[in-house]
Amino acid sequence: MTYWEHIEEPLAHPTYRFCGCPDRWNDEYLLDIKGGQGYAIQIESYAELLRANGFNPGRTGYMLHLKEDGTYKLEAHKYDRRLLGVWLSAVSVYHYRKEKGLI
Repeated sequence: MTYWEHIEEPLAHPTYRFCGCPDRWNDEYLLDIKGGQGYAIQIESYAELLRANGFNPGRTGYMLHLKEDGTYKLEAHKYDRRLLGVWLSAVSVYHYRKEKGLI
């Protein structure tokens, strides 16, 4: 039986300057719960947040899609460092635009 050691705890990345609140995690699993659309890139960003804060996100992240009819779908996402690169690029663009007064 899996229990969650952490539930929606806010975390910040000290190097890349982004933050988030992963839904559930322990030393084996990372779970993101979605009521709508979800993307693997978010799982990757949460895994990086956990690593940067001294936690182990396990080897695979999971996304739980909750549907309006009460059913659900659980998707496994093996971590992919290429997705992290895409995420960090978006974070860099955000910080650049903010520093230049463009947003």
